[in-house]
Amino acid sequence: MTDPIIKGMGKEVFSLLMEPGIFSLEDFKRVFADVAHKNDIWHHKEKDQYNYFFRQTMKEVKSLIRTANRKKEKQQNTPKKEGKGKIQMPELDSARLRYNRELF
Repeated sequence: MTDPIIKGMGKEVFSLLMEPGIFSLEDFKRVFADVAHKNDIWHHKEKDQYNYFFRQTMKEVKSLIRTANRKKEKQQNTPKKEGKGKIQMPELDSARLRYNRELF
């Protein structure tokens, strides 16, 4: 079970990183430092605590990125439905119908 503070920090870091789209580790460090300071976590006071939150928040952000990518892939792979539960009749090819009639 992830700590609620880490979950909240992860969501905040994720949202700030996803605004520009592509980001690097340096961007993550900068955004994490801002979010950590908002949550009163300081690297010069408690280095072990800061490093722990850094690692856990990075895991949370990676998880959120994977989830977002899966949702994006799923939306691209699923066809859009034309109607609500209605079965669409396929388009008939007149050349094929003529061929089938000639067989009988």
